[in-house]
Amino acid sequence: MGPNVKFLADRGLHGYFTEGSSYAPGSDLAKLKSYLMAKQLWNPDRNATHTIAEFLVGCGPLFIGEQ
Repeated sequence: MGPNVKFLADRGLHGYFTEGSSYAPGSDLAKLKSYLMAKQLWNPDRNATHTIAEFLVGCGPLFIGEQ
């Protein structure tokens, strides 16, 4: 998704709609995907790898039961 959003932003697109579901069967890593989509749409130049690491450090423990 990241390269697509950046491609469109570089060409002047000002609106983009995306959605995901955490309730559908097979929706693995839905919270991570939602976080990544939101951050990428907010800043298309953002590094996706860094965003994933940020999520795992900040939110990961909550999802694996280490509060």
